[in-house]
Amino acid sequence: MRMPVQARRLLAAVLLLSAAGLGGCATVSPGRAAAAVPDDPLEGLNRGVFEVNQAIDASIARPVAAAYSGNVPADLRQGLSNALSNLREPYSFVNDLLQARSCQAAEALIRFLVNSTVGIAGVFDVAGDHLGIGHHDNDFGLTLAAWGIPDGPYLVLPLLGPSNLRDAGGAVLEWFAEPVDLAFAEAGVDYLSYVRAGLEALDDRADALKDLDHLNATALDRYAAYRSAARQSRTRAQRAPRCQL
Repeated sequence: MRMPVQARRLLAAVLLLSAAGLGGCATVSPGRAAAAVPDDPLEGLNRGVFEVNQAIDASIARPVAAAYSGNVPADLRQGLSNALSNLREPYSFVNDLLQARSCQAAEALIRFLVNSTVGIAGVFDVAGDHLGIGHHDNDFGLTLAAWGIPDGPYLVLPLLGPSNLRDAGGAVLEWFAEPVDLAFAEAGVDYLSYVRAGLEALDDRADALKDLDHLNATALDRYAAYRSAARQSRTRAQRAPRCQL
């Protein structure tokens, strides 16, 4: 019996580079981090999970990401990052439609079609470099936010990092309904979901090396710094400007 797509993706992320969820929320100064304290009724439990995640990151995720960043040529790393971003376009497209963001949906569709063909499976960002259509991220957590669902309490998920109740629910929806992984399963190449999840984790963690190193070295309370950074990152995503048709 085949493992469900969502379980495969989760397992791949855990086995290959589980701490990558920290990468996208690292760009915040320690001083600013102390200013914003979100609803965190589970702080005691969250801190325990955070320490376990930090230990895994220090012993596995960071060393692998540093080796990758230090030994793989920048052009190859950029090509991989471009290809992975291209695979996210259908997911962003679906969420853009669910949020009635028709212009963003059109951009995601154009990027996917152009970069998948002219850009050679997304390795080259032709849509961004030559058409001026930049990549944007969207997800089910942001869709739920657009539908008026509140954040809920702050959560630190084992191995996956900072989140909240709403975004954790969005992540569950993603595991069931991520378009590219569903296509992999339909085509009988389920293993590509493992490969993709691992490469995404590697790419995200390598991209965040400097930011996370700075945050870990300078924050008086790393838990509070990560918590604030995660909240600020999601707030920025919710308030991202829309294009106009």
